[in-house]
Amino acid sequence: MNARKLCNLAAAIALPMVTSAALAQGDAFTLEAAPEKEPEVIYLNEIELGVGYTNIDSFKFGEYTGLEDDGVFPIASIVLLRRPAWDSDETPRYWRLEGSNLGIESRSVYGEYGVQGNYELYLEYDQIPRNQFNDGRTPYIGAGGTDLTLPAGWDPGECRDPASFTPPLPPVTGCPTGAPVSTSPSPGEMGLLIPSLRGIEVETERQNIGAGVLKHLSPRWKMGVDFHHDTKEGIDTIGGAFAASGGNPKAIILPEPIDYETNRISFFTEYVDKLSMFRFDYEFSSFSNNKATLRFRNPYNWRSGWDPDAGFNQGGVGEFALEPDNLAHSFSLSAARTLGMTSRIAASLTHTRYLQDENFLNYTANPVLAASISTPLPRNSLDGEIVSTIFDIAYTSRPMQKLDVAARYRFEHRDNDTPLDTFIYIAGDAETQPGAPGGGNARINLPYGTGTTHKVKLDGGYRLVPSTKLSLGYQFEQKQRDFSEVDKLREHTVSGKVSSSPFESASGWIRYAHSFRDGSTYRDAKLFLDSHPNSSSGFENDPRLRKYYIADRDRDEVRAVVNYMPHPRYSVTLDGAFSLDDYDETEIGMTEVRMTSVTLDLAVNPRDDVSANFFVTYENAKFDQDGCQWRTAGPPLPDNQACVLTPPAPQQSWNTTMDDRIFTFGVGAEWEINSRLGVGADISFSRALTQVETTGGSNITTEPLPDVVSHWYSLGAHASYKLKKNLEARLSYAYEHLETDDFSVDGLAVDTLNDVITLGEASPNYRGHIIGLALSYKF
Repeated sequence: MNARKLCNLAAAIALPMVTSAALAQGDAFTLEAAPEKEPEVIYLNEIELGVGYTNIDSFKFGEYTGLEDDGVFPIASIVLLRRPAWDSDETPRYWRLEGSNLGIESRSVYGEYGVQGNYELYLEYDQIPRNQFNDGRTPYIGAGGTDLTLPAGWDPGECRDPASFTPPLPPVTGCPTGAPVSTSPSPGEMGLLIPSLRGIEVETERQNIGAGVLKHLSPRWKMGVDFHHDTKEGIDTIGGAFAASGGNPKAIILPEPIDYETNRISFFTEYVDKLSMFRFDYEFSSFSNNKATLRFRNPYNWRSGWDPDAGFNQGGVGEFALEPDNLAHSFSLSAARTLGMTSRIAASLTHTRYLQDENFLNYTANPVLAASISTPLPRNSLDGEIVSTIFDIAYTSRPMQKLDVAARYRFEHRDNDTPLDTFIYIAGDAETQPGAPGGGNARINLPYGTGTTHKVKLDGGYRLVPSTKLSLGYQFEQKQRDFSEVDKLREHTVSGKVSSSPFESASGWIRYAHSFRDGSTYRDAKLFLDSHPNSSSGFENDPRLRKYYIADRDRDEVRAVVNYMPHPRYSVTLDGAFSLDDYDETEIGMTEVRMTSVTLDLAVNPRDDVSANFFVTYENAKFDQDGCQWRTAGPPLPDNQACVLTPPAPQQSWNTTMDDRIFTFGVGAEWEINSRLGVGADISFSRALTQVETTGGSNITTEPLPDVVSHWYSLGAHASYKLKKNLEARLSYAYEHLETDDFSVDGLAVDTLNDVITLGEASPNYRGHIIGLALSYKF
């Protein structure tokens, strides 16, 4: 037994004896009254200042903080609040200022000022960095701008003698006389590619400024106005390609310039009394892309199937539009009313118009190819407009003490009014425009999205006994869409849930739901025929391919949660879920999806000065997909015929299973050693694994893909010491280690692929230490 317990035991024995003796002696001596305990001071304001240091030099480590370099960084935060006491005669004027992470790039500041019950003003600022990678390399000059050029003297290949090829190649245009074969070498054969590379950092930063005012017009009426201005700047990645058909593409991963600006202003007015609520909202938003196009020089030479003027030696250039400017107006009405003592009805109506009228680019940026255009663009801009209407009504009631019911209906209508036209496009900045509008390059733009959704939801709950409740639910949803392989999609869901608290220390619930989705006849060639004005037959995919989000599907879901608290200082929670999606009518495409997750959470508080927690989570997602190789050669089946058989020919069929597993655990503890000193520590670990396994028929050559693995470890400790009641010193330490293996980027250099110039980045890895020391002053 320790000294503290011995003292407590001695006091427990001695105190009754002393008290009895005192009462017996009467006035011999008098017990003095215990002094009143000084009330604890509650501090409303806090300023924290300090310095931190990290030896981690990693772009990934600073992904959302900006701490990408090793070295010193400031620690700063602030909370200032002024509000009169509740029983004060002062005007109830208040103000508040909060700032967090002020010393680093993920900073935020919020301030408000007002008079309670009269008005309120607020102003806020947020800054969020996003670091993706800084080890990318590109031959282009001008990354971050809208015009990417290549170094002076760039030569992707040589014009060689046709006899140097096996079999010999015929002469072509595009090379000087005497060397009539223009080659388009792979990136690995470009002698100037590696010497021309320059580093780029793929990162963005978002900044948001917001302001608003709230005015109470009366005890029941109020109105408010908000304004937000968002900017996002930096560099992302995008793919560029030159190709006249699917058989001759050459591609490049490009640095995409990001310079977005979004403005949003909203207004509302609201009425609330004891029984009713009414609210009107209006919101206007505008998006502007200050770098709305990207032009880039073709780094490849001429390739068979291209127009000679598409290659680098003939000044080939590509261009595409980036995100277009757009506007949106939204109006909303909502109301609610309490009916009697146990029922309530609420409804809302929202109408939104989305507008986009950005000017089109020309069919090609290559001036030589542009000269071939005989059929111009049918109009100069999209003239796009989408109108959305949503109506929602809900009713809840408790007609009996043990019974509660709820019903909800939701109607959505979306109308894409963008006009349809026929465009005679130029493929991949690599060919001239076909001479006749009736050629294979004619396409009609399809205004996707027009359709209607109906959703009905019914729920009821009945308390079987005081400790157990049974809930049943039904939901029906029907979607109708234009320009979709399925005109109508219907889904029914039935569910049941049992909640129980059989003991004072235990509670839990289990829920099961089954849903089945089916649609009208699946027309695999519909979109192909709708968008190809000169085709009466044909398709782009295997006729049996089903897109998983509109395919027939059965789904079963189970989730259960159990809470156990044997003592007020101890609690355990177990949370488990499983779902199975079965696409039983799909021959080609997603056939099955299984999701499993289990979490165990333990919290202990053995003493007033000690607390600890532990959690462990396991998640698994498994996807099965069937396919068929479309292009084959030689026996036993002719080219392109194996997959159109029913069932698909086994020798051409394949199956892929992707298995994602994530294991995470963490443990932490806090100990208030005495009134001045407190310490704590925590450990976290996460492991993610993705495995892809493919099997195929006799005509399919499969090779196993490497596992994608990531490990993350974190060890932290902190201590705080009160120099005074309102002055505290805080010391923190953390060790972090991230290790990733991703075959899609590791070992993939800029020139590894035959027809793609990549950026050559690697998957992130880092390890290191972070330490911080700060003073916190409260007042």
